[in-house]
Amino acid sequence: MADQKLRIVATIKVKPESRDQNLISAFKALVEETKKEEGNISYILHNDVKDPNTFVFVEEWRSPADIEKHMKSAHFTGFVGKLKAHLVAAPQIVTIRPLL
Repeated sequence: MADQKLRIVATIKVKPESRDQNLISAFKALVEETKKEEGNISYILHNDVKDPNTFVFVEEWRSPADIEKHMKSAHFTGFVGKLKAHLVAAPQIVTIRPLL
């Protein structure tokens, strides 16, 4: 059976005035809850060195079904609802899998 593991790279740009401890706390809570999910291998939030208002999630999941379950979880949908007002643009989400 082929390896079904997937990685997601999600880039989120927030308004400068939104980058405060409340937003950072929301990111932290999302990471903590997501790491508890079955099927999550890795869920790391990064901050762009040149642009502190750009955040990048690098995630690894066991399967597409696990990602789908995550996207429907209460902690994820709640986070997305809170985040919308702070976005500069829609998040850029790329799903990748190892090629070689």
